[in-house]
Amino acid sequence: MTDSQGRTLQSRIARGASWIVAGRFTMRALGLLNTLIVARLLAPADFGLIAVAVTAVQILQGMSDFGVAQAVVRFRDAGRAEYDTMFTLSAIRGVLVAVLLLLIAWPVSVLLGDERYVALLMVVAAMPLLESLTNPRFFEFERDLDFRREFVMLAANKVLSVAVSVTLAILYETYWALIAGLFAGTLAQLVLSYVFIGYRPRLSLSEHRKVLDFSGWVAAAGALVTLNLKLDSIILAKLLGKAPTGGYYVGLQLAQLPTNELAIPLARAIYPGLSELQEDPEAMRRACLGGAEAMAAIVAPIAFGMAFIAGDFVPLVLGPGWDFAIPVVQWVTPAIGLYFITMPVQPYVIAKGRTKLLFWREFWYFFIRVPLFIAVTMIFGFMGAVIARSLSGLFQIALNLE
Repeated sequence: MTDSQGRTLQSRIARGASWIVAGRFTMRALGLLNTLIVARLLAPADFGLIAVAVTAVQILQGMSDFGVAQAVVRFRDAGRAEYDTMFTLSAIRGVLVAVLLLLIAWPVSVLLGDERYVALLMVVAAMPLLESLTNPRFFEFERDLDFRREFVMLAANKVLSVAVSVTLAILYETYWALIAGLFAGTLAQLVLSYVFIGYRPRLSLSEHRKVLDFSGWVAAAGALVTLNLKLDSIILAKLLGKAPTGGYYVGLQLAQLPTNELAIPLARAIYPGLSELQEDPEAMRRACLGGAEAMAAIVAPIAFGMAFIAGDFVPLVLGPGWDFAIPVVQWVTPAIGLYFITMPVQPYVIAKGRTKLLFWREFWYFFIRVPLFIAVTMIFGFMGAVIARSLSGLFQIALNLE
């Protein structure tokens, strides 16, 4: 790759990242506004209730996600056969997740001692089904580093979600307002995926071998990533109750703000760029190292700064009654900031097609982190859970650097 081509690619990656940052900033700003308003109308226990229901959906979706977006970016010559196969596999996944949520609704309510989980899980079962019907060709925009339409989609999703949640919370002061908002945003996103690109997928599995050969390990790794990220809320709900769980859940969202809004957009923009360099390994390596340098310069300082002001910031934005969220921000934010310095390793591995390596990294992280988290929480309570989450992030960094 010539210097001129390299500068052009860097420019496209930078533009793509800027659109993702704008989209995520809009999402987070509106989400924070939603939290500020709704947190004053509902109790932390209500957030804990919703956290478990939403986490159950996210776990099942993450465990079954075979990476449609990654596959579209990787298969740069994909045609109707591949797209229809991706759509069909995604739809099958959506149906299976919805059915599983219906089946676990009652056992979860018994396990956690709250019959409200039955109705909650039966209702949210429709969400993964809606998401699974997203137009697969929409991800061509990501492949081409054109994230403007994604910005519009994310903005529409969040504006509608916040409007519905806040309106219903003010009128009825019920946790169902949060669920209604999530549904409204999901539906808006689904509709826009077809408005932006006029492709009508058909049911077909003709290219399932090609798609699954790449996506199988991505799906397996994604399942472990989801469990690593989402199991905490369910564990805490069982061991400590809904109020600490609600504080941990909201605190974790705040802890992720300074990193997710900068690091994830950059990592997402890096992946399509690296995919273009599949035939030039040295250029791929340089691009990956450049991404790590950008993370170190921008993300880590902001993360540490967030931790230092947590004692004042959390009461300011959430109001009284959210003391559980403060130590989460203080302890977890620095670990997340350091982890994201190594974040470009993941798109680098996927772009090279070494998805099996990604799976084994997540495998060892999961089977060391989760038992440790449970044991420390049982012995030391809430602060033990927070510190365990923070220290496990350092172990994840070591695995990325291996």
